[in-house]
Amino acid sequence: MILEIFITRMENNYSMRYLNLIILMLLGALLSCKKDKLEGERAILEGKWEWVYSVKTTSFHSPSASAQVDTIYAGQSSSSYALEFSRK
Repeated sequence: MILEIFITRMENNYSMRYLNLIILMLLGALLSCKKDKLEGERAILEGKWEWVYSVKTTSFHSPSASAQVDTIYAGQSSSSYALEFSRK
């Protein structure tokens, strides 16, 4: 009997923690994206910018090794990424 009450309270406590975690994550996701408008010289960035490629440089810590440079193109990825800037 006492064990059942203890287990039930633990389950309710874990359910409440799970619910609080979901609410916290949801609020974080909704409030974390700050949408600033562009002013002055920054307005040149206005519009939608799509990812075309990235350059990855890997350096090694041995004296005889040189840095390795890789270019990753958007066509090599199954995902597409973009940023959009709007004028103030």
